[in-house]
Amino acid sequence: MGFSPGTVDSSSRFRAGLRGIALVCALLTMLAACSQKTDEPVTNGKTKPNVLLIVLDDFGVNDLGAAGAVDSPTPNLARFAAQGVHYTRHYADASCSVARAALLTGQYPARFGFRPTHLGLSPGTTTIATVLRDAGYSTQHIGKWHVGNATPEQSPLHAGFDQWFGFLLQHELDGATTDGINFGAPTYRDPHLRLNDLPPTKYKGHLTDIITDSAVTYLNDQRATGSPWFLNLWYFAPHSPIQPAPRFARKYENNGKGKYQALIEQLDDSVGRVLRALQDTGQAANTLVIILSDNGGTARFADSNAPYHGRKTEFFEGGVRTPLLIRWPDRAHAGATINDIVSLYDVLPTIARAAGAAIPESAIGRDLRSEPLPPSPQLLWEYSDSRTFKISVLSVDGRWRYTQGLWLTPTLNDLEADPTGATNVIADHPEVATSLLEQLRQWRLAQRKVPLDYQVLGESGAARLTGSDYLRSPGYRGFTLALGVTPERQTAQMQTLVYQQDRWGVYSSADNLVVGVLGELMILPPLPSGRCSELVITTHHALSPIQPATNWSSVEIYVNGQLQQSRHSNAPAIMLQGYEHPTFLGQDATAAGVFTGTLSRPLVLSERLTDDPPGGLLRNAVADLPSLCGPAVQARQTAGAGNVL
Repeated sequence: MGFSPGTVDSSSRFRAGLRGIALVCALLTMLAACSQKTDEPVTNGKTKPNVLLIVLDDFGVNDLGAAGAVDSPTPNLARFAAQGVHYTRHYADASCSVARAALLTGQYPARFGFRPTHLGLSPGTTTIATVLRDAGYSTQHIGKWHVGNATPEQSPLHAGFDQWFGFLLQHELDGATTDGINFGAPTYRDPHLRLNDLPPTKYKGHLTDIITDSAVTYLNDQRATGSPWFLNLWYFAPHSPIQPAPRFARKYENNGKGKYQALIEQLDDSVGRVLRALQDTGQAANTLVIILSDNGGTARFADSNAPYHGRKTEFFEGGVRTPLLIRWPDRAHAGATINDIVSLYDVLPTIARAAGAAIPESAIGRDLRSEPLPPSPQLLWEYSDSRTFKISVLSVDGRWRYTQGLWLTPTLNDLEADPTGATNVIADHPEVATSLLEQLRQWRLAQRKVPLDYQVLGESGAARLTGSDYLRSPGYRGFTLALGVTPERQTAQMQTLVYQQDRWGVYSSADNLVVGVLGELMILPPLPSGRCSELVITTHHALSPIQPATNWSSVEIYVNGQLQQSRHSNAPAIMLQGYEHPTFLGQDATAAGVFTGTLSRPLVLSERLTDDPPGGLLRNAVADLPSLCGPAVQARQTAGAGNVL
């Protein structure tokens, strides 16, 4: 790893590095000597290529000199683009967490409840790291994580990485908090970082330098190993705050744009150091290198997304269209510029195929070296917290983009007529907008359904549910369980409808229906005997480590489509324990409290149901659920164990 907990003087390590290859290259004229050395073919003899995945944060297309930006100081990235392939129409997402979930899994992030944030990726989720680790790779993450709610239970170690060094969430860079809620502001200066899952430790120096030093050390250490490696190097720059190191800041004007350019140059310099270390250790010719940005730039200090309309957090071209550069080990198509539609979803299949591993069936993208390249999967984006929403969809052929939000006028862009996406043509093509909206609706309905392993425990519908741990019970963000319940006979004794240890339970008797959710106890009238009732429990718990004043929770219970009881709070109880426990239907974990009636198979969703915007735009109301009390679903369960819901 190269680092141990403690105070590290990153700047001294950087100066030592300058006495080596970087200083020599400077004295011999960088363009004449270093670029030639970078292109020199060297191999380390490994049969499988190493993989270096570099992610830049909030780096827009106009931050890249290779894309035509005249005042963006990125010579190393430009040199790298000339050695590899520059994809000019690469789609990411509009914010950090959701883009990183898509990148790691090769799947729509909404499949994991990311709209755009969630608790994290459930145990057992297939990621780039798990695919490569299973193929014999050592796996290392360095830098920012920010996948999910960024708690230690969802760290890189739980997503397939052997080791990691960096930070879970930018707000912990300023140090740990006593209450775990009120974090400080992000900082590049003397940041607090974690080695694996240890508590954050303060490191002296600039964050970008420290991350780069760690990556260079890792590359130096790997040249003596006999196994291929995967380095997942995720920078924080040029994300705000705009705090370049003094040695770069002094080159530019002391204003927002000048500081931004300095931070960009420092980032480019760091990427150059990593690429030179790869060459100096003899590993460049056998390493697949991918460089991309997670979302568009903020456009606050520079026109970072020009010529495209939109910025970070917006589902327009400028918010989701970012640079993608790939250098193949064989340098195939070096210097090529490709305008085909590509996306974050293509990264996992491309890496898996290069490593000789099978592409997971769950991956929706393509191997970018396929010839001919198959069509791109349809690209859709969503932001929703059950109180507000933004949605966007790109037509399969890439011509049309439809975008709408709670406070956003429905917009249709014809990207053939205006590639910048600045012109709204919805009045001229209403039928295109209607078709794209319906495609987006159907996609949402499919993505929100939580896949579960359903083990039958009895003919009356008793069952054991496992899988998708972070989506299977009420807790962080949205959740819904719908169940058809037919009591045969009611007694004063409580019978179990739903039970999950440490998290929640639903109980039925002749006197009451009792629902307990994360400390909230709700008592309702009993369900009628002898007929099926559709029971829906829908919740949302939001806990912000950045803005605690925005915390809120909602628990609502519906019977046969009618709201029976609701609880709302600004102090949500969010417990991190117990997610892994199975969910039982019709009995508890000890087979006690057996329900004497019939239960349908449940429907579990990763969002709270709520009244739709006008016109049923998202079809997100309780009334939009499929029937749970029809003859087919009311029948007793006879299927064997292991069925997937």
